[in-house]
Amino acid sequence: MKEEYPFVSVAVVALNAEKTIKECLDSLINLNYPKHKYEIMLIDGYSKDNTIKIANNFKNVKIFHNKAKITASGRNIAIKKSKYNFLAFIDSDCVAPEDWLKILTNNMNVSSSEIAGVGGANIAPKNAERFVKAISIAQRNFLGNLGSAQGKIFNKKQVVDSLATCNVLYRKKNLYDIGMFSEQDKDLGEDWILNYKLRERGYKLLIVPESFVWHNFRSTPKKFFSNMFRYGMARAIIIKRYPKTIKIVNVLPIFFLFTLPMLFTLYLIIIFVTSYRMDKDLWQDIFKVYILQHFGYSLGEISGLLFDDGVRI
Repeated sequence: MKEEYPFVSVAVVALNAEKTIKECLDSLINLNYPKHKYEIMLIDGYSKDNTIKIANNFKNVKIFHNKAKITASGRNIAIKKSKYNFLAFIDSDCVAPEDWLKILTNNMNVSSSEIAGVGGANIAPKNAERFVKAISIAQRNFLGNLGSAQGKIFNKKQVVDSLATCNVLYRKKNLYDIGMFSEQDKDLGEDWILNYKLRERGYKLLIVPESFVWHNFRSTPKKFFSNMFRYGMARAIIIKRYPKTIKIVNVLPIFFLFTLPMLFTLYLIIIFVTSYRMDKDLWQDIFKVYILQHFGYSLGEISGLLFDDGVRI
């Protein structure tokens, strides 16, 4: 059977990404996909570093500017400026394997028209620093992902609640149907909200275990903690705006903080045993990741619930 290669627009939203953008664009240029069948778009938020200078060396990359400088507006620019009916997103700190786009389009084509998006995992590169590898490993179980598809490793294709926008393919028509990405909250939960709106319209989101990108996660404990704090604030916004979507796992971070004084020793034992069982060589880094993630996310969620805009760190 002859393979079909639909036309696809591939979008990268970037801001001050000089350390990673070359490797990202290199991987997209070298995809195992007919060159005339896809375009590459870089939507830059007026980077102050060498991001644009580096991108200008790629003749086949179309560059657009994002005045709002937030990811949601950058993704919406990609939707409006893209030429084709399928739109793939990958982050500027990610690298795509050669078959990345082929795997996504093949699974979109064989799926029901009810499928609005197809995505996969994001994992640490093989040559990543210890702490980055630890982040990737820690998010593979419930302690690290709280049931979220992001970071979790799936063994079979299945429908999920949300897809990570660092590795996803959407039908552009469906994105227009639900009003595209919300720019209301300045990069807080815009991907989850978009996926939720798609599900509310009756569309389904499919995760494919064969699909992955190498992701250079937040490289330092400080950056990782800040990122987790923001994720917690995003969840608080979602809880307040869409209360009917609340699940028990969404309030676990609050329960965690309030019960920690009584259960602190038990908590330390649980994350120690889990960390050691997951990787005996990296257990100390994984242990640190769990501490930063749980406290960062929990404090961010409480901040978002108590204050309209949360407390930015």
